[in-house]
Amino acid sequence: MSMHLKIIGLGPGSWEDLTLRARQELFQSKCLIFRTEQHPMVAKAVEQGIKFTSCDKFYDNTNTFPEVYDNICKHVIEKFADNNIVHYAVPGHPLVLEKTVTLLIAEAKQHNIKVSIISGISVLDAIYSSLKIDPAGISVLDALNMPKKAVWAGQELLITQVYNKLTAGDLKLLLLEEYSAEHQVKVLKAVGVAGQEQVTEVPLFQLDWQDFDHLTSVYVPATDEIATSSIWRLEEILEILRSPAGCPWDREQTHQSLQTPLLEESYEVLEALQLENMDMLCEELGDLLLQIAFHAQIARENSHFSLKDIILGINKKMVRRHPHVFGNIMVSDTGEVLHNWEQIKLREKSEGKLPAGLLDNITTTLPALMQAEKVQAKAARVGFDWDHIDQVWKKVSEEIEELHEAKGQDDITEEIGDVLFAVVNLARFLKVDCELALLQTVQKFKRRFRYIEKKVRVSGKEFSQFTLQELDGFWEEAKKISL
Repeated sequence: MSMHLKIIGLGPGSWEDLTLRARQELFQSKCLIFRTEQHPMVAKAVEQGIKFTSCDKFYDNTNTFPEVYDNICKHVIEKFADNNIVHYAVPGHPLVLEKTVTLLIAEAKQHNIKVSIISGISVLDAIYSSLKIDPAGISVLDALNMPKKAVWAGQELLITQVYNKLTAGDLKLLLLEEYSAEHQVKVLKAVGVAGQEQVTEVPLFQLDWQDFDHLTSVYVPATDEIATSSIWRLEEILEILRSPAGCPWDREQTHQSLQTPLLEESYEVLEALQLENMDMLCEELGDLLLQIAFHAQIARENSHFSLKDIILGINKKMVRRHPHVFGNIMVSDTGEVLHNWEQIKLREKSEGKLPAGLLDNITTTLPALMQAEKVQAKAARVGFDWDHIDQVWKKVSEEIEELHEAKGQDDITEEIGDVLFAVVNLARFLKVDCELALLQTVQKFKRRFRYIEKKVRVSGKEFSQFTLQELDGFWEEAKKISL
């Protein structure tokens, strides 16, 4: 005789809401397993003389929910050793937020076990009726398996299995990243259970102040606040600005006209980093992001690519170039990580039929100091490098001596370049970023020169009325006060 697994939906909790077929199956079953006895229907089943066992022991003896679900699944399948028909009963509807049912359907297929679903009223249906809301557009989430990133931000949410204060606390912290602390949410307890239903509205920051049990869910109304913080809202704003009804200046911009703003915004980010000003950094990163989104909008209008394509491309690249994190490659240190990164890049360029030389993909529009640092670092990764820093010091001295001996402007220019290149190499050995070091010095010079300007202004004289020695005295004063 063939084996048959019948999965029964017990509904939200009232005997009156149990379907006629579900009642018949419960009374007729010779092997009935309840996923849990923590459900109002269980007491009624006892009153009716229905014989059953439960899987609660797995919740008590197992550390993680995935392990619980696996053990329940194995337990149910094992019952077929002595039975041709096994009934497995779960709260609500079997196919709504029931992980064990999903696992059992897959496992039954492996054992050639026929599966029938005896429908029940879902707890979701009971909640929609209680709140008198249209379920269209609502995102239903499981508090025990919330997405790591808020892809649902701003949407209308229904979150099930908020069964204790710890789970509620974790949920609150996650929601507070996207919703305001005062955003009103509803805590739903025993919805669909006659005489026990409770709906409490509280501000989000008080969510975990409530009482919770295995029949608790949380309803989060939609909010417009999140829309303003979405990157897709930025895309929408730029689309409006570039439309015929938008801004004349924005409509006139091209990839070429935005080159200078892109460079300026990049350097303003670096300045914020140098100043260690986090408020400034936040603002400047936003300005830089605007430039990226602006270029993406222009590209989208010309059917080249979109902001989504940019994000998709970099996501794939980061996974592809970190096989030691997302794959099975083993690395021992940062040097090996960088070596693998370069090899992967070379392979990608080769597959794309682009120049595959080690230094070919260094952007020629980068500042010269930055280019020098990058070409030296890349060459060093394949072994073309000095063995010891003493050799680098010697090279710097040699280049300075050659500069002393240079004759003619062309030779002097070349030797100046060689000196700078050697100093960049020395900085690399000393683990100093030349571009940032020079920016730091420029900022320091500006601060001290502003001090000199102030002293000259206070004196009532002109710069030309001071000797170099006097101005240098002001400079030394600025050094003493750590400007």
